[in-house]
Amino acid sequence: MSLPMFMTPSEIQKNIGMPEDTVWNCIGSGTIGYSEFNNIVLIETSDIISLIRNRKVVVDSNAHDSEYGYYEQDAVEIE
Repeated sequence: MSLPMFMTPSEIQKNIGMPEDTVWNCIGSGTIGYSEFNNIVLIETSDIISLIRNRKVVVDSNAHDSEYGYYEQDAVEIE
């Protein structure tokens, strides 16, 4: 699967499966950076994949750690 270099939070949810709320929590906590172009928030895809691979953020969970805004179960594997 080939992913674009940058994605919006909704594209991340669609293509990777991380809930859009989690993406916004990561932006708000400063865990990931973002760029803004014509009022559209863009995130580097590699930043999201690194978070998941390093088990900082988990895609599929209802357990929420409000201190960091992360989901706390095992992360999905991304090729």
